[in-house]
Amino acid sequence: MDSVPSKRCSKCGEAKPPGAFYASRPDCKQCRDAAHARYVEANRERVREYRRRFYEANRSKIQESNRDSAREQRQQHHPSTEDGVTTKRCGSCGEVKPLDAFHKSKRDRRGHHRYCKECRARMPRPQGSKTLRTHLSKLIEAQAGKCAICGDAPENGSLCLDHDHATGELRAALCRRCNTVLGSVRDSPVLLRSMAHYLSRYGST
Repeated sequence: MDSVPSKRCSKCGEAKPPGAFYASRPDCKQCRDAAHARYVEANRERVREYRRRFYEANRSKIQESNRDSAREQRQQHHPSTEDGVTTKRCGSCGEVKPLDAFHKSKRDRRGHHRYCKECRARMPRPQGSKTLRTHLSKLIEAQAGKCAICGDAPENGSLCLDHDHATGELRAALCRRCNTVLGSVRDSPVLLRSMAHYLSRYGST
């Protein structure tokens, strides 16, 4: 059996596959990112000023790149053909399905619900039901009116009843911001940890 090629990191000394290194760098990505995070922590003002100047000098390119990314994201979730949109990606299971697998919705700009019929069947009833309103009220009281994730208490006292998109199991009361974030990452702890690592790499706290 052929051995997997490896490279030894100049910092930690561990032998790792080539994919664990940035191009032409002797230290692995993990060590490199850790060193970068330490630098940013020690030079916050300098890094902030550099980013501001970089953005001002490349504003148009950055904005165009953001528009392209948004366009690709929309295309990913709403693939289309020459005859128009024929499929849609479910916001719960992530599968691309034909439009008849989704309920129609006047609230969606494309005319169909965000989740497919199968996923909606596994979800709890809308929050307007008496049972769920009672359950949500009890959670808000138990959580002292604060979001179970960020700990903030919305000024209008409005919290959402969060649920597992895969099983429909009710979880806790969240503010709309945190509830939206969980839905955007599809309840993925891996993606959330990756996002936290990304922010720490660039000096966010």
